[in-house]
Amino acid sequence: MNITDISVERWLQIRLFVLDFDGILNDGYVYICETGLETNRFSHLDGKGVDHLLAAGIIVHVLSGQVNKIVETRCTKLKISWDSGRTLKSAEGKLAGFEQILLRHGLQSDESLYMGDDVNDLLVLQRAGIGITVPNGHPLVLQKCPLVTVARGGHGAVREVVDYLLHLQDINRRKEEE
Repeated sequence: MNITDISVERWLQIRLFVLDFDGILNDGYVYICETGLETNRFSHLDGKGVDHLLAAGIIVHVLSGQVNKIVETRCTKLKISWDSGRTLKSAEGKLAGFEQILLRHGLQSDESLYMGDDVNDLLVLQRAGIGITVPNGHPLVLQKCPLVTVARGGHGAVREVVDYLLHLQDINRRKEEE
């Protein structure tokens, strides 16, 4: 199912955009150089999409089971909040983390969008107002999450969703101003 198959009304409710890190903001690969240094690759398209969300007043948050400097560095560069930790490696831990984010911002789940790609994302994908995965996600996630982007994780998938969301919200704003 394409992201455009969700009703406009559901898209217009979104005030919180939560992202898994590995496989969504990056391509899911870890690059290790000969010195042992680990790096990831990120899409500038996705980063610019996050900028557009923030400019539109939408809260952006990363929820990751990874505990490393890469998550912190990328989130700091994008000027977004993040939660990471060993407790977030399980589906139950991620769901609890997601519920805390909702509480922190005084939002309901139907005001949220979550993008995830692995089995530990399933509970959050099902709880969020809109749950979206990527075509290179885990087969079980692809089976259980009906909304799939065209772009792969780390290759503009976030930007694809952002552009669609902000386009709908912009059209709605213009209608209200008429």
